[in-house]
Amino acid sequence: MSRLHDMKKLGVLPVDKNHNYRLRGYERLDSPEDDPFAPPENVVLVSCLHCGSRYQSSEMMYEDRGAGYLWYCKNKNCDGAGFGFDIFP
Repeated sequence: MSRLHDMKKLGVLPVDKNHNYRLRGYERLDSPEDDPFAPPENVVLVSCLHCGSRYQSSEMMYEDRGAGYLWYCKNKNCDGAGFGFDIFP
């Protein structure tokens, strides 16, 4: 199963009745992979600047924690977001 399929199954990826992904402002993003701060396809070890945790990039979570849908640190209590922004290899 793909990571996208797993995210839909877990309910962390919102889709409308036509199976379109969320809208961010006025710009439509077709999928989380279109996000410029999405983790890379090849899994790498990353570190979060906010909490200092180290984990695999595949563990980043695509969800809404109050600032809209972003790729967040795997730790629920951390607000680090975005591969290459708050989360680095």
